Amino acid sequence: MPRIRLPFLLYSYIATELLAPFFASFLILYGVFFLVRLIPLLEIVLELGINFPDFVRLFSYIFPHMLLYVISMSVMAGVIMGFTRLTNDREILGFKASGISLLQMLPPVVMVAAIIAGISGYFSVRLIPAGEIAMQQLMFQLAKEKIDKGIKEKKFTEALGDLVVYVDQVDEHDKWTGVFVSDMRNRQQPIITMAKSGSMTADVNEMAVTIVLNNGTLHSTDGPDNQIIHFVRYQLQIPLKPPTRIDGDDVTHIGRGAMTQAQL
Repeated sequence: MPRIRLPFLLYSYIATELLAPFFASFLILYGVFFLVRLIPLLEIVLELGINFPDFVRLFSYIFPHMLLYVISMSVMAGVIMGFTRLTNDREILGFKASGISLLQMLPPVVMVAAIIAGISGYFSVRLIPAGEIAMQQLMFQLAKEKIDKGIKEKKFTEALGDLVVYVDQVDEHDKWTGVFVSDMRNRQQPIITMAKSGSMTADVNEMAVTIVLNNGTLHSTDGPDNQIIHFVRYQLQIPLKPPTRIDGDDVTHIGRGAMTQAQL
Protein backbone atom coordinates (compact mmCIF):
# COMPACT_ATOMS: atom_id res chain seq x y z
CA MET A 1 0.00 0.00 0.00
CA PRO A 2 1.59 3.29 -1.05
CA ARG A 3 2.27 5.85 1.65
CA ILE A 4 0.37 9.13 1.46
CA ARG A 5 2.79 12.04 1.42
CA LEU A 6 1.39 15.29 2.72
CA PRO A 7 2.56 18.50 1.06
CA PHE A 8 3.98 20.05 4.25
CA LEU A 9 5.83 22.70 2.25
CA LEU A 10 2.51 23.88 0.78
CA TYR A 11 0.82 23.79 4.16
CA SER A 12 3.59 25.76 5.86
CA TYR A 13 3.59 28.34 3.06
CA ILE A 14 -0.17 28.91 3.29
CA ALA A 15 -0.04 29.02 7.10
CA THR A 16 2.76 31.60 6.91
CA GLU A 17 0.69 33.71 4.54
CA LEU A 18 -2.16 33.68 7.05
CA LEU A 19 -0.03 34.62 10.06
CA ALA A 20 0.96 38.14 8.96
CA PRO A 21 -2.61 39.44 8.45
CA PHE A 22 -3.71 37.52 11.56
CA PHE A 23 -1.23 39.32 13.84
CA ALA A 24 -1.94 42.68 12.17
CA SER A 25 -5.68 42.20 12.66
CA PHE A 26 -5.11 41.01 16.22
CA LEU A 27 -3.17 44.15 17.19
CA ILE A 28 -5.69 46.50 15.57
CA LEU A 29 -8.79 44.78 16.98
CA TYR A 30 -7.27 44.38 20.42
CA GLY A 31 -6.34 48.06 20.45
CA VAL A 32 -9.93 49.00 19.58
CA PHE A 33 -11.40 46.68 22.24
CA PHE A 34 -8.88 47.96 24.78
CA LEU A 35 -9.74 51.62 24.19
CA VAL A 36 -13.49 50.92 24.33
CA ARG A 37 -13.08 49.07 27.63
CA LEU A 38 -10.54 51.53 29.03
CA ILE A 39 -12.91 54.52 29.22
CA PRO A 40 -15.34 52.91 31.74
CA LEU A 41 -12.35 51.54 33.66
CA LEU A 42 -10.85 55.02 34.04
CA GLU A 43 -14.09 56.21 35.64
CA ILE A 44 -13.85 53.38 38.17
CA VAL A 45 -10.17 54.17 38.80
CA LEU A 46 -10.95 57.80 39.58
CA GLU A 47 -13.98 57.02 41.75
CA LEU A 48 -12.35 54.31 43.84
CA GLY A 49 -8.78 55.65 43.78
CA ILE A 50 -7.40 52.37 42.43
CA ASN A 51 -3.62 52.12 42.45
CA PHE A 52 -1.62 50.82 39.50
CA PRO A 53 -1.21 47.18 40.69
CA ASP A 54 -4.96 46.86 41.28
CA PHE A 55 -5.64 48.45 37.89
CA VAL A 56 -3.38 45.86 36.23
CA ARG A 57 -5.19 43.09 38.11
CA LEU A 58 -8.58 44.48 37.09
CA PHE A 59 -7.59 44.70 33.45
CA SER A 60 -6.08 41.20 33.48
CA TYR A 61 -9.43 39.84 34.68
CA ILE A 62 -11.30 41.25 31.66
CA PHE A 63 -8.49 40.30 29.26
CA PRO A 64 -9.84 36.76 28.50
CA HIS A 65 -13.30 38.14 27.67
CA MET A 66 -11.86 40.55 25.10
CA LEU A 67 -9.46 37.95 23.73
CA LEU A 68 -12.33 35.53 23.04
CA TYR A 69 -13.74 37.87 20.39
CA VAL A 70 -10.45 39.33 19.17
CA ILE A 71 -8.82 35.98 18.33
CA SER A 72 -11.84 34.68 16.40
CA MET A 73 -12.23 37.88 14.41
CA SER A 74 -8.48 38.05 13.74
CA VAL A 75 -8.41 34.50 12.36
CA MET A 76 -11.32 35.27 10.06
CA ALA A 77 -9.63 38.46 8.85
CA GLY A 78 -6.31 36.63 8.43
CA VAL A 79 -7.84 33.90 6.26
CA ILE A 80 -9.74 36.40 4.10
CA MET A 81 -6.78 38.75 3.61
CA GLY A 82 -4.30 35.90 3.15
CA PHE A 83 -6.25 34.20 0.37
CA THR A 84 -7.12 37.57 -1.16
CA ARG A 85 -3.41 38.34 -1.48
CA LEU A 86 -2.75 34.90 -2.99
CA THR A 87 -5.54 35.52 -5.49
CA ASN A 88 -4.37 39.02 -6.44
CA ASP A 89 -0.80 37.79 -6.96
CA ARG A 90 -2.08 34.97 -9.16
CA GLU A 91 -0.60 32.39 -6.81
CA ILE A 92 -3.90 30.53 -6.56
CA LEU A 93 -3.87 30.30 -10.36
CA GLY A 94 -0.31 28.97 -10.22
CA PHE A 95 -1.32 26.33 -7.67
CA LYS A 96 -4.18 25.18 -9.88
CA ALA A 97 -1.88 25.04 -12.90
CA SER A 98 0.44 22.81 -10.86
CA GLY A 99 -2.41 20.43 -10.12
CA ILE A 100 -3.16 21.69 -6.60
CA SER A 101 -6.87 22.15 -5.97
CA LEU A 102 -8.53 24.44 -3.45
CA LEU A 103 -9.45 21.37 -1.42
CA GLN A 104 -5.76 20.58 -0.98
CA MET A 105 -5.18 24.10 0.37
CA LEU A 106 -7.79 23.74 3.11
CA PRO A 107 -5.91 21.57 5.69
CA PRO A 108 -3.80 24.43 7.14
CA VAL A 109 -6.91 26.61 7.38
CA VAL A 110 -8.85 23.82 9.09
CA MET A 111 -5.94 23.16 11.46
CA VAL A 112 -5.71 26.84 12.45
CA ALA A 113 -9.50 27.00 12.89
CA ALA A 114 -9.44 23.88 15.10
CA ILE A 115 -6.67 25.32 17.29
CA ILE A 116 -8.53 28.62 17.68
CA ALA A 117 -11.77 26.74 18.44
CA GLY A 118 -9.99 24.83 21.21
CA ILE A 119 -8.49 28.02 22.65
CA SER A 120 -11.85 29.81 22.50
CA GLY A 121 -13.56 26.88 24.20
CA TYR A 122 -11.00 26.90 27.01
CA PHE A 123 -11.46 30.66 27.43
CA SER A 124 -15.24 30.28 27.57
CA VAL A 125 -15.28 27.36 30.00
CA ARG A 126 -12.43 28.24 32.36
CA LEU A 127 -10.76 31.63 32.00
CA ILE A 128 -13.74 33.93 31.45
CA PRO A 129 -15.81 32.68 34.45
CA ALA A 130 -12.72 32.74 36.68
CA GLY A 131 -11.80 36.24 35.48
CA GLU A 132 -15.28 37.68 36.00
CA ILE A 133 -15.60 36.22 39.49
CA ALA A 134 -12.16 37.54 40.43
CA MET A 135 -13.06 40.97 39.02
CA GLN A 136 -16.30 41.05 41.01
CA GLN A 137 -14.47 40.16 44.20
CA LEU A 138 -11.75 42.76 43.56
CA MET A 139 -14.27 45.52 42.83
CA PHE A 140 -16.30 44.60 45.89
CA GLN A 141 -13.20 44.68 48.08
CA LEU A 142 -12.14 48.06 46.66
CA ALA A 143 -15.62 49.46 47.29
CA LYS A 144 -15.49 48.19 50.87
CA GLU A 145 -12.04 49.73 51.36
CA LYS A 146 -13.36 53.09 50.17
CA ILE A 147 -16.11 52.91 52.79
CA ASP A 148 -13.51 52.00 55.43
CA LYS A 149 -11.40 55.02 54.49
CA GLY A 150 -14.47 57.26 54.65
CA ILE A 151 -15.22 56.33 58.27
CA LYS A 152 -12.98 58.46 60.48
CA GLU A 153 -12.90 59.26 64.15
CA LYS A 154 -15.22 61.97 65.48
CA LYS A 155 -16.66 62.72 62.04
CA PHE A 156 -20.06 62.06 60.51
CA THR A 157 -19.77 59.84 57.45
CA GLU A 158 -22.36 60.36 54.72
CA ALA A 159 -20.76 58.12 52.08
CA LEU A 160 -23.36 55.40 52.68
CA GLY A 161 -26.36 57.10 51.15
CA ASP A 162 -29.23 57.25 53.64
CA LEU A 163 -27.01 55.90 56.41
CA VAL A 164 -25.02 58.37 58.53
CA VAL A 165 -22.31 56.86 60.74
CA TYR A 166 -20.40 58.53 63.57
CA VAL A 167 -17.54 56.75 65.34
CA ASP A 168 -15.84 58.15 68.42
CA GLN A 169 -12.69 56.02 68.15
CA VAL A 170 -11.19 53.61 65.58
CA ASP A 171 -8.31 51.38 66.67
CA GLU A 172 -5.53 49.87 64.56
CA HIS A 173 -7.68 46.77 63.89
CA ASP A 174 -10.56 48.89 62.51
CA LYS A 175 -12.68 48.21 65.60
CA TRP A 176 -15.06 51.01 66.53
CA THR A 177 -15.87 52.49 69.93
CA GLY A 178 -18.82 54.80 70.57
CA VAL A 179 -20.91 54.25 67.43
CA PHE A 180 -23.90 56.30 66.27
CA VAL A 181 -25.88 55.25 63.17
CA SER A 182 -28.78 57.16 61.65
CA ASP A 183 -30.80 55.00 59.25
CA MET A 184 -33.03 57.17 57.05
CA ARG A 185 -33.80 54.57 54.39
CA ASN A 186 -37.38 54.53 55.64
CA ARG A 187 -38.29 58.22 55.84
CA GLN A 188 -41.56 57.46 57.60
CA GLN A 189 -39.83 55.54 60.38
CA PRO A 190 -36.20 56.61 60.88
CA ILE A 191 -34.03 54.49 63.15
CA ILE A 192 -31.28 55.76 65.42
CA THR A 193 -28.81 53.18 66.71
CA MET A 194 -26.20 53.75 69.42
CA ALA A 195 -23.67 51.14 70.47
CA LYS A 196 -20.60 50.87 72.66
CA SER A 197 -18.56 49.11 69.98
CA GLY A 198 -18.81 47.88 66.44
CA SER A 199 -17.04 47.00 63.23
CA MET A 200 -17.67 46.53 59.54
CA THR A 201 -17.29 43.18 57.80
CA ALA A 202 -17.36 42.22 54.15
CA ASP A 203 -18.17 38.78 52.79
CA VAL A 204 -16.61 38.78 49.34
CA ASN A 205 -18.10 35.41 48.39
CA GLU A 206 -21.64 36.54 49.30
CA MET A 207 -21.07 40.11 48.06
CA ALA A 208 -22.38 41.56 51.34
CA VAL A 209 -21.16 44.42 53.57
CA THR A 210 -22.45 44.47 57.15
CA ILE A 211 -22.06 46.81 60.12
CA VAL A 212 -21.90 44.77 63.34
CA LEU A 213 -22.83 46.67 66.52
CA ASN A 214 -22.40 45.41 70.09
CA ASN A 215 -24.12 46.42 73.35
CA GLY A 216 -26.38 49.26 72.36
CA THR A 217 -29.89 50.56 71.88
CA LEU A 218 -32.09 51.02 68.85
CA HIS A 219 -34.52 53.95 68.80
CA SER A 220 -37.40 54.12 66.33
CA THR A 221 -40.51 56.27 66.08
CA ASP A 222 -43.87 55.48 64.58
CA GLY A 223 -46.02 58.58 64.87
CA PRO A 224 -46.37 59.56 68.54
CA ASP A 225 -44.95 56.21 69.72
CA ASN A 226 -41.29 55.78 70.55
CA GLN A 227 -39.70 52.35 70.73
CA ILE A 228 -36.38 51.52 72.39
CA ILE A 229 -34.77 48.11 71.90
CA HIS A 230 -31.69 46.97 73.81
CA PHE A 231 -29.41 44.54 72.03
CA VAL A 232 -26.18 42.68 72.62
CA ARG A 233 -25.38 42.21 68.95
CA TYR A 234 -27.05 43.89 65.99
CA GLN A 235 -26.21 43.52 62.29
CA LEU A 236 -27.03 46.25 59.81
CA GLN A 237 -26.82 45.62 56.07
CA ILE A 238 -25.57 48.66 54.18
CA PRO A 239 -25.78 49.48 50.47
CA LEU A 240 -22.68 49.89 48.33
CA LYS A 241 -22.56 53.46 47.10
CA PRO A 242 -19.11 53.38 45.48
CA PRO A 243 -19.36 52.57 41.75
CA THR A 244 -19.84 48.88 41.04
CA ARG A 245 -20.68 49.10 37.34
CA ILE A 246 -18.33 48.89 34.39
CA ASP A 247 -19.78 49.81 31.01
CA GLY A 248 -23.32 49.11 32.25
CA ASP A 249 -22.47 45.75 33.86
CA ASP A 250 -22.98 45.39 37.61
CA VAL A 251 -19.84 43.64 38.82
CA THR A 252 -21.41 42.75 42.17
CA HIS A 253 -23.96 40.57 40.38
CA ILE A 254 -22.89 37.08 39.37
CA GLY A 255 -24.51 36.50 35.98
CA ARG A 256 -24.45 33.51 33.65
CA GLY A 257 -21.20 34.68 32.10
CA ALA A 258 -19.43 34.38 35.47
CA MET A 259 -20.74 30.87 36.21
CA THR A 260 -18.76 27.71 35.69
CA GLN A 261 -20.13 24.71 33.82
CA ALA A 262 -20.98 23.02 37.13
CA GLN A 263 -22.95 26.08 38.30
CA LEU A 264 -24.84 26.28 35.01
